[in-house]
Amino acid sequence: MTPVQYREVDDYFVVACSTTQLIDPLVISLVERDVTNEVKRLAAGTNVVFDFRAVDQASSLVLGLLLGVRKQVVDRNGTVVLCRVNERLMEMFRLTHIDTQFRFVGRLRDVLSKQRKVYATRSTGGEPQWMD
Repeated sequence: MTPVQYREVDDYFVVACSTTQLIDPLVISLVERDVTNEVKRLAAGTNVVFDFRAVDQASSLVLGLLLGVRKQVVDRNGTVVLCRVNERLMEMFRLTHIDTQFRFVGRLRDVLSKQRKVYATRSTGGEPQWMD
């Protein structure tokens, strides 16, 4: 299983982490490369949302990944939002002061509903996939 999944909803690009642990340096490096490549292809002004609902633990390497993606997105007039961050991860963000660099929300729909009241996207198979 891939450690992240991607969805586009309006002007949001959702990066959903699907692994409970983001601690392996090799995995984090691959995720960073993939996310960076995905962000490069997005239109200017696209916002990126990281959904951490499945993540229980993460290494400090994830901080570098997030800051790198944030710079890339902000340089293209977008924003980065982190959602469903558990207390353990939030404590790491606070201790490293990364919490001042991002907007945090409790649910994915709290971000997406600012644009519209639809919380589903179409997968490649054409079936709706509920985001939250």
